[in-house]
Amino acid sequence: MSKYPNLGILDELYKLAYGTRPFSSQEARDKICKNEKDITLFRKRIYNFRKGGYIRRDNRGNFKFTRKGISIINFAKIDGLKINELKKDGRWRIIIFDIPQSKSRIRHILRAKLAEFNFHKLQRSVYISPYVCEKEIGELTKLLDIDPYLHLILAESLGPIEIKLKDSF
Repeated sequence: MSKYPNLGILDELYKLAYGTRPFSSQEARDKICKNEKDITLFRKRIYNFRKGGYIRRDNRGNFKFTRKGISIINFAKIDGLKINELKKDGRWRIIIFDIPQSKSRIRHILRAKLAEFNFHKLQRSVYISPYVCEKEIGELTKLLDIDPYLHLILAESLGPIEIKLKDSF
């Protein structure tokens, strides 16, 4: 289970509505609820999601996710993002980022995730790893919406620093 509150129901709603496809409350209720207790909980959560600005109803009575709703799902997906196989291919991945102060929370999330991905901190906003992880970094960049601020460089050699770093990996 996720550490994010109500993620189970939000995640199911997201599966129904990712992008712009609206979904009806009946369609969601049928997919998520197994008994009367679930239906009551479902109604309470839908009410809270609408009140919190995560979903909205269109003029046909269908629900759509708001930007705020999609962003909370994306942050929850970041938690599950992992490098499944630590595989080396002889090249180095260098991550360089310059995220504005207004997005400092995202910068902290990125640093924590890079540490989880076994990146070594070279400087405050420069991280390095020998593991193949372009796909995961691309997904992380997309979920955090930091594409203009992050650069991934593939390098064959790092010069004298490489000797020090080989001991870290």
